[in-house]
Amino acid sequence: MSISLSRAIPFSIIAYGGTSLFMYKYGKMKIANDKIMEIKNKREFLYKKHQEIAEGYEKMIEKREGINKLIRFRKTLISYATGKVLETGCGTGINSEFYKEDAEVTAVDWSKNMIQEALGKEYDTKKIKYKIADVENLPYKDESFDTVVDTFSLQSYFDRNKALGEIKRVLKPGGLFLVLGRGTSYVSLYNEYLQFRAGLDIESEGSVFNLDFEKLFEEDDDLEVEHIERKNLGMTYIMMVRKKSINKPVAETQEPQKKE
Repeated sequence: MSISLSRAIPFSIIAYGGTSLFMYKYGKMKIANDKIMEIKNKREFLYKKHQEIAEGYEKMIEKREGINKLIRFRKTLISYATGKVLETGCGTGINSEFYKEDAEVTAVDWSKNMIQEALGKEYDTKKIKYKIADVENLPYKDESFDTVVDTFSLQSYFDRNKALGEIKRVLKPGGLFLVLGRGTSYVSLYNEYLQFRAGLDIESEGSVFNLDFEKLFEEDDDLEVEHIERKNLGMTYIMMVRKKSINKPVAETQEPQKKE
């Protein structure tokens, strides 16, 4: 069976174009990875990036979440936030309108520009207390909050383990940690792609999307996953995590020794 020249030429053009696009993206990702590796103060770089993207952050998120229809997940998850609530990595305050009226919410972000954007919103922000604070060093007492909310921020912290430790510290025993995150997929090949483009994501958004949320919480002895859903090929994680209540062991009483 022969292939006509008229059909072969368009196919070759498509193949060439596809290869060129792949090589362009590959080169761009490699340059970004190399650039990130060369940065000496990565924490400072991350902070400056979050400051830089604050003004256009909400439009960027709305575009992405509109495609994946993630806004409904925010609404549903946050409806479970009760009592004294802490939102970590609140950004520009996208979640503010979803909280219940009786929730006492404090929302923190380490980026001054992000908090300024949140305070400049048109809707009523009186029920939300916005504060500039680093999640890795929260200015709150132990066991201060009934609920902690974190939406798409766990993958953005410089020291994730330290941030998670602080979240656990300020959450009351039996308290609820509500998590919405973007991480690894069910598709292993796509996970390799996420790993390779991590530098590009950090350079453009100050975040990475190759975090395995299930593994993160399964390995934590202080937290217990009560509910988990994964959407969009498994990349969107919707989680309800409970801080375990610590039962202090009753001290054993020793019988007094008999005197001889």
